[in-house]
Amino acid sequence: MNNELNNCPINTQICLSIATSPFLFSFIALESLTHTLIKVGHSAEEIFRGDRLPVLPSPDWQKMIL
Repeated sequence: MNNELNNCPINTQICLSIATSPFLFSFIALESLTHTLIKVGHSAEEIFRGDRLPVLPSPDWQKMIL
């Protein structure tokens, strides 16, 4: 029984160290994807900004001078 208890923490540490790498990789990948999607959203907003604004009539400067 004592031998089983000594092996248990080692197996737990090995499993934890093996699971850490994929977790860190997915965390970094998710952060990068979030950054990229935010940049794409800002770019799309800049492209379509002119379509959303109303066209304002230009003032008639000759009438304003008189």
